Amino acid sequence: MKIHKKYFDEKKLEGSVELMPEYPDDIYSLYNLIDKGDIIKSRTQRKIVVSNKNTERIYIKLEIVIESITVDLEANVIFFKGKTLTEHEHIKMGSFHTIEITLNDKLWLTKKEWNLLSLKILRDAETEYTEIFVVLLFDKECFVYSITQNYVKNILKQEIKNKNYKNIITFLEKANLKIIKSIIIASTSEERNIFLKNISSNKNIKENLEKFCSVKLDSDYSKMSGNKIIEKMMGDAVVLKKLHNVQFLKDLKEMEVFLTLFNTSSEYIAVGISDVQEGIEYGAVKSLLLTSEVFKSFDIEERKKIEKLILDVKAQNANLFVIPIRHFYGEKLAEMGGVAAILKFPYRET
Repeated sequence: MKIHKKYFDEKKLEGSVELMPEYPDDIYSLYNLIDKGDIIKSRTQRKIVVSNKNTERIYIKLEIVIESITVDLEANVIFFKGKTLTEHEHIKMGSFHTIEITLNDKLWLTKKEWNLLSLKILRDAETEYTEIFVVLLFDKECFVYSITQNYVKNILKQEIKNKNYKNIITFLEKANLKIIKSIIIASTSEERNIFLKNISSNKNIKENLEKFCSVKLDSDYSKMSGNKIIEKMMGDAVVLKKLHNVQFLKDLKEMEVFLTLFNTSSEYIAVGISDVQEGIEYGAVKSLLLTSEVFKSFDIEERKKIEKLILDVKAQNANLFVIPIRHFYGEKLAEMGGVAAILKFPYRET
């Protein structure tokens, strides 16, 4: 996400920012960042009548108070519908309009209050874009997954015949490997080594060979879904070494710690707003875990409770982790209500 200008005071939690989504991941960040009641301003096209039967499309700047938000993550577009705040020659003030934002579109965002969660989402979106490819090779097919801060996505499914990897190599050639942090090649048998040998002399990939790493999968992995394999791979020593400085994986790792405690030492966790708030009152919360969409609820009372949790854990110097709902761990946290915590010590009587 490119941040062009900022006009806000973090102490007063108010102000505006000019943004431009550069990558598909940024569209999802915008969806998580922008809420009903926020104000956005952007350049948009409108059809106007210039004579009795003739029309033409013109560019105008619209400023609206948002009443609804719709996102299409496959098309990388987000739609904001609301009432206009300014008068225009061709647009009445107070009329309903939709602003469509896609990649490389600039917009101004103004919030009445920038809560701590929205500030975190903004700061995370500002960090250097990180994308990882995982190539899962099996005997007769291959899957390529893209992993970013906000999602795990299957971007290629390819049938393999006679160890012919030409189509997969062509796919990687066309990808912008310069912006890819790492490419992990994984298989249960020797396919990964054969594949790496095939690409080692490819002139279009050669300069990015240092980004590739090989991971051997256990034989039972072939029966798992791609997402499940990737979830398990994130604990592999080779992968951890290769991706040790990727921040969003550190956040996911905290969720893995939570799930381990959930299964082995449940007295060290809290699940749900009420239990987490109780843990805070005892000064027991080490880490607060929220799904990326928990704050999208239009239930004002629910949002106030979550805001209070964030403020309270910050006051106690606890950690805040936002887990994207489109990641494997985000789905699990969402099933638990989207709010949980890891405790420093157990406080409940057994």
